[in-house]
Amino acid sequence: MVQDVSVIIRSVSERTEKQCHEAVCAQVPEGHVRIVKERPFSNAVRATYRVGMEMGLKWTIGLDADVILTTRAIRQLVSFANAQPAEVFEVQGRILDKLFCIPKSGGPHAYRTSLLDKAMAFIPEEGSSLRPESAAFVSMKKIGHPFVHGEQVFGVHDFEQYYMDIYRKAFVHAHKFEKFRDVLLKSWKAMAETDPDYQVAIRGFLDGISHKGQVYINRDHFETSITRIKGLETFQEKQHITDPLHATYADHLIEGYKPDDDLKNFEIEMNPLLPLYRPRPNLVKAFLKKTWHYLNR
Repeated sequence: MVQDVSVIIRSVSERTEKQCHEAVCAQVPEGHVRIVKERPFSNAVRATYRVGMEMGLKWTIGLDADVILTTRAIRQLVSFANAQPAEVFEVQGRILDKLFCIPKSGGPHAYRTSLLDKAMAFIPEEGSSLRPESAAFVSMKKIGHPFVHGEQVFGVHDFEQYYMDIYRKAFVHAHKFEKFRDVLLKSWKAMAETDPDYQVAIRGFLDGISHKGQVYINRDHFETSITRIKGLETFQEKQHITDPLHATYADHLIEGYKPDDDLKNFEIEMNPLLPLYRPRPNLVKAFLKKTWHYLNR
């Protein structure tokens, strides 16, 4: 068990909230874990800072409930954080993201608890940023407290989620990542026939492109039922997860990641400061099919 860290799970009742919590409690004492349910997300970030300061441990990890960690993620992340200079505020690695189909920066954020009070002032108000968490640590860098992002993959993101959450995220991605439209839609179309998550993602992204008004990231600004979305009326929302996920669920998916050339180039573009990887030939379609069959066997 890792002792010098608190873990704050930010939840809006994601389908994997329980599984996220179980993966964390297998790595740190349960008394070091809290679940906060604050909306909008900027308030969830404030709650992360506040609870971390109250718990008073060296590191505070902010983790969203749609992330499932690998079996050694917290120990590895804290070890990485401890190796950084004392002025470093935030440390993170990467997650294998289902919608991006690659490992990308994100996942558990390790914050130096002693600097959280100073960082609180830099959390933007709702509606002023689609990335309130990163906006805060970028601002901290400007006053001498940098962030460090490594290449280690600590978990998987957006696997097993509700259709409505996939739609919402793809809708927002159309505004946050419009320049990646071609590669995202190509990847999603390759798997849409066998994985309905990608059918929903395509609809959400296209609806996001056509939307010209203000875009918010929290659930309150979206429909509550997938059947109310034009083009997705025949979809029935997923049931709650009843059977526990295997303890090595995230490890297995990450080990199976073998991108084609297009996704390798995309991975480099999304992670420009990280070392390039050795070529690992395979087809993204084969990887995604393997993932789909594993999740549904």
